[in-house]
Amino acid sequence: MAFALSLAGCHWTSPQVDNAFPNLRVDVIKSDAPNYTVLVHNNSSDHLQVIIRSTASKSWSPDKSHEERFVLDPQGGNSFPVPINTRQVRVVEARPTRY
Repeated sequence: MAFALSLAGCHWTSPQVDNAFPNLRVDVIKSDAPNYTVLVHNNSSDHLQVIIRSTASKSWSPDKSHEERFVLDPQGGNSFPVPINTRQVRVVEARPTRY
């Protein structure tokens, strides 16, 4: 679900989400400027070690991306802000872990 936002003459499209893990649900929603909020929900019965990267660039180089790491409880969730100019959000890892 992509939507555009016009703010002070600028035009943004909601970030693309790349999530290959069926046990995670990842949504990006518009929150108060200047951010989007990434919502992550664990649909499994395991604790999950999660790594998510976001970038405003077309490339995924370390100096152009931001990484979030956290552990999700079974059926739990987490959220964090990303800048409004974020182009892509990618789930890098979602593996069961002992917590």
